[in-house]
Amino acid sequence: MNSSDSFMLGLGLQAPWKLIDHPLNTEHSPYELRLQVGAERGVRYSCPECGVA
Repeated sequence: MNSSDSFMLGLGLQAPWKLIDHPLNTEHSPYELRLQVGAERGVRYSCPECGVA
């Protein structure tokens, strides 16, 4: 399991979502972790209430 898979699991993200980038800035205190989440262009999403795309 790579770090992207670990973040996806920890955040509860599932397809069509994917983790694009996760840079860690150690020059700041406390450290700063930025997560960039995205999906493929044209993906249709289901309504969280009724399930319709």
